[in-house]
Amino acid sequence: MLKVRHSLYWQAGALGIAIALVFALSRFFPVIEFIDALQRRVMSLGAWAAVCYPLLFAACNILYSSFVCIESVHSPAMVSAKTLR
Repeated sequence: MLKVRHSLYWQAGALGIAIALVFALSRFFPVIEFIDALQRRVMSLGAWAAVCYPLLFAACNILYSSFVCIESVHSPAMVSAKTLR
């Protein structure tokens, strides 16, 4: 049981690092254009697209939701709402 928990912690940590890395790289590199090109390439795989496209879609949703959460923390509207109290 301890090995399973330890493995889950490593996986969660790796996912967090991957999300932070993509967020940091999106500030300097055209990540959106890369994802668009990757989507077009996956769609051209024929039958394998049925396997790869849902995985790409899930990864993009995870990255987008983490990006929205990080941006909402630093939003000026959140700061002004806190200062009004």
